[in-house]
Amino acid sequence: MVDFSQLASLDWRAPEGWPRPIGLASLAVAGLVSLLIAWLVDDSGTDLAMAKQQFTQVAARHKSLQQQSRQVEEMQAHVQALKSSIGEGSQQYLRPDELPDVLHLFSTLSLAREVELIALEVGNARQAGRIELQPIELLLGGTYHNISDLHASIARWPWLVIVQAFEANARETDHALLDMRVSVFMPLLIDEASR
Repeated sequence: MVDFSQLASLDWRAPEGWPRPIGLASLAVAGLVSLLIAWLVDDSGTDLAMAKQQFTQVAARHKSLQQQSRQVEEMQAHVQALKSSIGEGSQQYLRPDELPDVLHLFSTLSLAREVELIALEVGNARQAGRIELQPIELLLGGTYHNISDLHASIARWPWLVIVQAFEANARETDHALLDMRVSVFMPLLIDEASR
């Protein structure tokens, strides 16, 4: 049973100078404002908890993406290594009838990479079992960047090119330019039937 006896002891008079209905309304508004503040505080606490949970999820996703990115970079490095090993395995010996084409390619690539082909000397081939080794001497001039671009292009050729020796010196007139002497061998595949 509810005890309403204390209600009689409450002071139900309006605040001084206020009529009675305004006093009740002010109490009601104060109560509603209190409830609203309590609801907002409780709701912001819920929002804060949700925000923390979302932040934790985003941080976990970010970490997962970083790990995946590292794995992708490692896989790309493996693919690149595999490509170069496949490229090395797929390089073939030069046939003697292809030698003029290769010499022309040296000249064309030098122009394309802005490298000065100062000299190109073809030596006498030496017998080495079923193959002959064709020596070629190159004297190149240009910037380090351009010469390395030329070297990268030659490395992508389908023919095997063996660099025996190279020597690079800065030009006396312009230290930004190099003179590079390169000695290479290109194995020539000799057909036994043609002998």
